[in-house]
Amino acid sequence: MGSLTKALLGKDDMEIQTNTNATESFNRTSSTGGTVAIEKVPDIWDGTGKIDVAEVTTDNVTTTTITEGGNGLINGDTTTGRVLRLARLTIDDGTNASTLECTLASLWNGDTIAATDNVAKGATTGNFTLDAAGTVLTVEAAGLSGNCIAVLSAAIARNASNISHPFCDAVVATNDIEMTFRQSQEIAVLDLTGMVDTGQVDIILAYITAA
Repeated sequence: MGSLTKALLGKDDMEIQTNTNATESFNRTSSTGGTVAIEKVPDIWDGTGKIDVAEVTTDNVTTTTITEGGNGLINGDTTTGRVLRLARLTIDDGTNASTLECTLASLWNGDTIAATDNVAKGATTGNFTLDAAGTVLTVEAAGLSGNCIAVLSAAIARNASNISHPFCDAVVATNDIEMTFRQSQEIAVLDLTGMVDTGQVDIILAYITAA
């Protein structure tokens, strides 16, 4: 990348060298004449984001701080504003027969959906949908901070159900998070309403949402 322009820096008296991985220096014209040398250590600016310049003068001593403003990109992605999130989904036995109680709690930057009881087969209850067979549980995009664009992992963290060694498949389905469960290497999916009759299952979800 070439030299930054004055408009990007936001300071008329700044000059900066071409970005490198080494320490860089640039000068600011002093109000009393001459120049003040300022160093940019590596990794403060990687050449992709904007530069924020803050200047504070106290007792005739001027301190200039330069930081990278950032561009909101997840590494490997080219779309700004997408957000990485981590949440715990708890699936428990519902109050009514053949229903679920579902709760989503943020672990890091994640979404929160309060405990939703009596999630029934073939219906949407709050922000959760269970298919007619009870085998597909969906967290609706309406309950998320933005449309889901990727599910990175869905790991079972607690299993008090009557199924030994279950695992969860989670995918994006029309902006929602859609999950199915199987036992070990079995191909057939499990009916969640029967699976949690004896106790809850917790799933740690890592996912990315749009801005």
